[in-house]
Amino acid sequence: NRNMHARQLSAEALGRIGDKKAVNNLIDSLNDEESSVRWMAARALGWIGDTKATKSLQEAQKDPDKKVVEESTKSLSILEKKIGILFKKLDDGIKQINNEIVRKKPKNGYSYFTPNKNFLRVYRDYYFIDLWLYIGNEKIDGVRKVQSKPLQGRMRLKDEIELSNTLKIIAESYSLMKAFEEKK
Repeated sequence: NRNMHARQLSAEALGRIGDKKAVNNLIDSLNDEESSVRWMAARALGWIGDTKATKSLQEAQKDPDKKVVEESTKSLSILEKKIGILFKKLDDGIKQINNEIVRKKPKNGYSYFTPNKNFLRVYRDYYFIDLWLYIGNEKIDGVRKVQSKPLQGRMRLKDEIELSNTLKIIAESYSLMKAFEEKK
């Protein structure tokens, strides 16, 4: 739309609706010629809370308009808090897999043990959670094999909608490590 006010109101409406289908259009609006459209798009992306917008919001922090920078920073803060809450839910879920699981805190991230062997490492970034887990020789949907460590796989958790499946994969990793321990 050529009307700046219509574009700004559209960005606001999309944000208030909160549908993640609008994220790509709002990301595009971060490059609008009008700063009021850009800052409203940044604000709307925070309201929606999809980590897919992280890189674009980080780029928007370099915008010459202070309001765009301010709204991008606020939205990134919202996304960071969302990941903190998600990490807490993930940690609670891991503890429920088996009461013998031990969590240790090395320099960065967290390591989870069977308690004898490490089967999972979790690293929390600002906008996602990175998981490295024991998969042995198994192929697990949603987990990429790590070329340099053939018995490990890697996956990312970005949204609460993925949490249940992620916990199932972690439980499978735990079981694989327990079976490996019993063979020794």
